[in-house]
Amino acid sequence: MKKIIAIALLLAGALAFASCANNNSGTAVADMFELSQKMLSADETLPIMMTVSSDEDNAGQKFKRQSDFDYSKVKSYFWSYEETGKPYEIAVIELKNESDTEALKESLSAHAKAIGARENNTEITSKGNYTALIICGQKDKVKQAFEKYVK
Repeated sequence: MKKIIAIALLLAGALAFASCANNNSGTAVADMFELSQKMLSADETLPIMMTVSSDEDNAGQKFKRQSDFDYSKVKSYFWSYEETGKPYEIAVIELKNESDTEALKESLSAHAKAIGARENNTEITSKGNYTALIICGQKDKVKQAFEKYVK
């Protein structure tokens, strides 16, 4: 049953990606579902993670539980976190305007400190309009998956 659901989600993601493929803005378009799967699978030591995304009802409210960044500046996102509240999180936020990247990074840094994430397990990185928050034991592998996927 899980495989059927995963395949259905993958097909939905592929369809969404295909509909965005003709974007002429010059910025690479990443499928958030596929990107989340690539990044989460890069660290095989992660516990069970819950994920919220911009595709859900009340996406703005769910985003605000994680960050004080102005949600009106967010184009899309996914945010995976350990369900019992331990400091394991992987998130990617696509901004509408790349010039807001530094403000987003500051907000994510404050969030990481607030949840007690250890500095050696935390990475905040950007590529174009995409910014990733990575808090896990194998952050370098997860960062590599992010950089490989987001062109």
